[in-house]
Amino acid sequence: MPSEIFPSSLRGKGVALSTTLTAAQGLITPPLVQNTGFGAYTFFAVFCLLSLLWTFFFVPETNGRTLEQMDMVFKDVSGEQEEARRMEIESQIVSGSAGGTVPLS
Repeated sequence: MPSEIFPSSLRGKGVALSTTLTAAQGLITPPLVQNTGFGAYTFFAVFCLLSLLWTFFFVPETNGRTLEQMDMVFKDVSGEQEEARRMEIESQIVSGSAGGTVPLS
C-alpha cells in the first residue's frame, strides 16, 4: 500500500515499511522464478487476487482528498491537535500576549 495514505503520525514509518517491502520483493522474486518456474506465476496470481479483495473491501477511497482529510478517514487526531496548537500560537503572536516568546510544547 502506498505510504501516502498513512495518517500524518505514521507517515514516516509507512514510507520506511513500503520501501523495505519493495526492496525485499526485488530480492525474493528472481530466485522464486528460477526455482519454481510456473509455480511463481501462480503464487503471484493468488496474491494479486487476495490483494484485490483486501483493497476493495478494506482500503478507503483517497482520490481527491487532502492529507488533512486523510487524517479524518483514518481517525487520526494528531493533525487536528497540530492545527489547534498552530492557531493558538498565531493568536498569541497577533495579540502580543506571549511576552515575546512562544512556548514550544
